[in-house]
Amino acid sequence: MKGKKMLVMLFASMFILAGVFVYGVDGFCKGNDKLMQERFEKIAKELNLTDKQKQQLEEHRKKHMGETAAIHKEMREKRRALKKELEKPDTNKANVDRLVEDLKELHGKHLDSMVNRVVEMKQILTPEQFEKMSKVMETRRKEMENKIMKKGMRGHGPGMDFDRPLP
Repeated sequence: MKGKKMLVMLFASMFILAGVFVYGVDGFCKGNDKLMQERFEKIAKELNLTDKQKQQLEEHRKKHMGETAAIHKEMREKRRALKKELEKPDTNKANVDRLVEDLKELHGKHLDSMVNRVVEMKQILTPEQFEKMSKVMETRRKEMENKIMKKGMRGHGPGMDFDRPLP
């Protein structure tokens, strides 16, 4: 069971990173169009993409960007509503349950969307390109994890930086 969870998490993180680093996700990359373009060009060069593949991936990114942004926005709104409901002195269990169910449904839509993006990417890339991209994404995921561990989750706290003096 534990191995299965780990495998699911590995694939989910790969899908997320593929979206962030290859295509850009509106919520992650607002205002960084130049940076995202540079990352895309670097990966396109590493994968030896054709002009047609670059065009297809750009269309793919645009298609899914709005969908992903809408799901993320709705998830944020539901999480805020849930937090607000839970902070009330007279929390309504029925409202909490409804919000939790809504969030579960949105997480399912998000997972479906991620899987669809990867399947569509596999139709654009050759098997060799997809394998190479997967390796690049895994390397970047590890780098990202190392940064998070060193800084602390989302910059809150010392994390695993043992060289940093305690307050």
